[in-house]
Amino acid sequence: MVKHILTIAGSDSTGGGGFEADLRTFQEYELFGYSAVTCIVTIQHEKEVDIYPIPTEVLDKQLQTLLDSSVNLPYIKVGMLGSLENVTWFSQFIQEHPNQQFIIDPVFSFKETGSYLKGQTDIVSFYQQEILPHTFLTTPNLLEASLLAEMPPLTSESEMKEAAEKIWQLGVQHVVIKGGTRMAGEEAVDLYYDGQHFQFFRLPKLTTNRINGAGCTFASAITARLAQEATPAVAIKDAKEFVHQSIQGGQPFYQQIGNVWQGANRS
Repeated sequence: MVKHILTIAGSDSTGGGGFEADLRTFQEYELFGYSAVTCIVTIQHEKEVDIYPIPTEVLDKQLQTLLDSSVNLPYIKVGMLGSLENVTWFSQFIQEHPNQQFIIDPVFSFKETGSYLKGQTDIVSFYQQEILPHTFLTTPNLLEASLLAEMPPLTSESEMKEAAEKIWQLGVQHVVIKGGTRMAGEEAVDLYYDGQHFQFFRLPKLTTNRINGAGCTFASAITARLAQEATPAVAIKDAKEFVHQSIQGGQPFYQQIGNVWQGANRS
């Protein structure tokens, strides 16, 4: 029987990330994906990220439609919420649904442009105090992890471990810090921490700019494998390999920015 899964995320007009990437990932794992849209994101001239949030009452109605249905949605992947208002609303929503397993990809920085969501300080505070304590697993990138852990930019594996401990202490059960290509060396390194053990996942770095959507795909692939009853460690390992292939098969968009392609895993 086909399992069902939900993403709460923004729409990426380039098609690389956002709920578009999530749904394609779910499809590759033979899951039926549902989506609630939080915002519309455009990348202008390879440099600027424009975000147009969906009003909270519209977001709420989308989720009411899905969660009031007869569909079983135990795992929910959450990506970009798009505004302080939506983050504030979601901080209440997650507390009202204690039986859901939330996988939070705390998108408030953009590797493509180096920019941040407006209201960054307040948004980070809501994640720290109101969202992560009710979260099963979170997948911040290096910039997001440093903000959540209240540390300078992370530049080493030891700093990643320190940040993971601090984020775990906020109340989240499982922490995955995405090192990606920003860490020095020839390997793309991600770190998993469950409160007791650290585990690094490594694959060779790929020389390509077609990485838009890699973070979204990684988080949604983890969610998909968890929905298939994989352990977090197995889900992370499989997701990393899935993203690696998706980057290898990436598609061009701008000269400097291309999109990952989840279908490359079938090639």
